[in-house]
Amino acid sequence: MRIGVIGSGIAGLTAAWALDGDGRDVELLEAGDSVGMAAHSLDLDLAGTLRCGDVPSRMFNRQQWPQLCRLYDRLGVSTVPVDPSQTLCDERGSCYLKLDNALRPGRGASLLWDRSARQLLRAAASLQRDGRRDLAAGLADELTLKSYLAQLGVPDRFVFEVLYPSLASTVCTCSYDSLDHYPASRVLQLLSGLTAENEPLLKTAHGTRDVVERLLQGGVKLRLQTRVERVERVEAIRSGHVEMKIRLPSGQTQTESFDQVVVAIQANHARELLDPTASQSSQEEREVLALFDYERVPVVVHRDERLMPARPADWATFNIVSRREPRPAAMCTVWMNRFHADWELSSPAVFQTIHPLWEPDPATVIRSASLERPVVNRRTQLGWERMAALLERPGRRLWFCGSYAAAGVPLLETGVASAIRVAERLGVVSPLAAAGLVTRP
Repeated sequence: MRIGVIGSGIAGLTAAWALDGDGRDVELLEAGDSVGMAAHSLDLDLAGTLRCGDVPSRMFNRQQWPQLCRLYDRLGVSTVPVDPSQTLCDERGSCYLKLDNALRPGRGASLLWDRSARQLLRAAASLQRDGRRDLAAGLADELTLKSYLAQLGVPDRFVFEVLYPSLASTVCTCSYDSLDHYPASRVLQLLSGLTAENEPLLKTAHGTRDVVERLLQGGVKLRLQTRVERVERVEAIRSGHVEMKIRLPSGQTQTESFDQVVVAIQANHARELLDPTASQSSQEEREVLALFDYERVPVVVHRDERLMPARPADWATFNIVSRREPRPAAMCTVWMNRFHADWELSSPAVFQTIHPLWEPDPATVIRSASLERPVVNRRTQLGWERMAALLERPGRRLWFCGSYAAAGVPLLETGVASAIRVAERLGVVSPLAAAGLVTRP
């Protein structure tokens, strides 16, 4: 059986890894000149020592990222703790809350013990308590985060100085408007997973490139600079196949036939591969893929200290700056020297800023990237339901996976979960259970 997997992000890599073997010839097709998951990794010379950093910086814990961690365990990926310290500042760089542990601020945190800080911390504790209670009681999928916070009477100051800045500039990486429309249940589940007891924040010990190498150790054929331009099912009298129009590295195009195809790219790009005038199935798939919306997320690696707290004494691993005017927004600057435990703090400081509120000095910029991030709203939830129904239909030859395609906050976790679901539909029995690990249905 010849299987084509389009896209080499975490979903495509996981799908290809899971499907490899047992008579299946798996080809991983990537339009870029490097594997997508590690496309933005960079090497830095810090005081004569070469260091590798991921863009974006990736972190996780076992509570909120269970299938990702099972995958890493299966691959033998080493993990190390991340210093979870966090500073929150106004746009002048003045710090109003400093935490040793941003995930659990009430536990051994080094705080600015003034009345203002205590009010923010009480609001955080109250939201965690009420959120656990309401999750247990059940929340309607239609209830948005904005409506839920209003029902609870959560102070605006906490929302705009702590909650939204932290979510929008880190784990959710989206606009405040998108946060308003997030299902409250998804955000509360996220907060619960992030604040779970005895769950340290982790990163891979040797970076994303190590993960990529391990996922590709088997018999998967990697085809770089190979752009898929069109995907079309062909039904024959006794059997069927999927044809792909492919642009080769030489620039020439050719049509290739596959028994099964897994589309593991963003939904908006996957939709472009399907001919709107083709079969009813293609038209329905395009409708489902159109339910997933995206936002652009700028990320810049630089050495400009102006994007950090004004006082170096306030610098933490995660440094969040928020503003209320003219439009509420926040940026998070990761101090990479502290994020990577093996980097020297005394080395030249390197920062990575997500959603910069202002541009760093061009002379300090090391790397810039613009990423696409799925957002979650009522349309997304409908998309999850319809996607799951599509993948259950018998006789499928065209499959979809990606961080957008599984229910939850779009993270590496949902990318892995959606890829494993596709592999199981194609007959691979619990590919993460080989070491006594159990996947979710």
